[in-house]
Amino acid sequence: MSNDIFVVVEQLKGKISDITFEMLGKGREMADALGGKLYAVLIGSQCAGLADELGKADGVLCVADVRLANFNPTAYKHALGELVRERAPRLLMIGNTSMGMDLAAGVSALLNIPLIAYCNNLRVEEGKIVATAQIYGGKLFADAEATGDQLVVSILAGSFSADAGKATGHYEARHSRQRRARHSIGGQSRTCGRTRERARRRALIVAADRRQRLAAESAASWQVGCHRKTEIVLRRRDQRRARTPRGNARCGIDHRH
Repeated sequence: MSNDIFVVVEQLKGKISDITFEMLGKGREMADALGGKLYAVLIGSQCAGLADELGKADGVLCVADVRLANFNPTAYKHALGELVRERAPRLLMIGNTSMGMDLAAGVSALLNIPLIAYCNNLRVEEGKIVATAQIYGGKLFADAEATGDQLVVSILAGSFSADAGKATGHYEARHSRQRRARHSIGGQSRTCGRTRERARRRALIVAADRRQRLAAESAASWQVGCHRKTEIVLRRRDQRRARTPRGNARCGIDHRH
């Protein structure tokens, strides 16, 4: 387990939001206190031009694929979860925004890592991470201490200075990691894709067999119902005949002589 800090970069159409720079500034402080490194995590269709704006980080980890061009909670959750599972950072910082709340909760549940939401402060005390979170709509502030080896926090916008996280830098792309990410979007490899396709085909075959079986049972039930209705009609007809005297006995005329 490392003492590294991951900051998830939030960007829209190539523009990085201020919450990212706020987290980078605080992440730099936390990484220095823990003796680890600070990494910015970029998820999207491409990383060109964005990584150079993240100079406060010691490195930029990019998960690039055309299918990640637009935010999708499920795809982003698996892409980020695979990276966190591989690199095992001590702290994962995500903005408490409309996108970040879905992502933070999804990664926390996926990897079984504790999540502290609505954070407005972070600090290190005796080697442990302590987060201050708002509760009851901001009426109370509670300090929460991480008990496990890893922690996910969602940071409220405006909690830290954005200027503290702004710096330019130059990062060299590592294409091998990026290619592996392309083959494993959402933590699902090609092998998993083939397995999923086989499972889908088996499900279709089972569904077709079930439809045929239900159709056969329905036809058999219909035939039985028809036979039963015929038997009832014939039985009622016989009963009426048995109750009705032969000939015109009801009229008092007897032609039996």
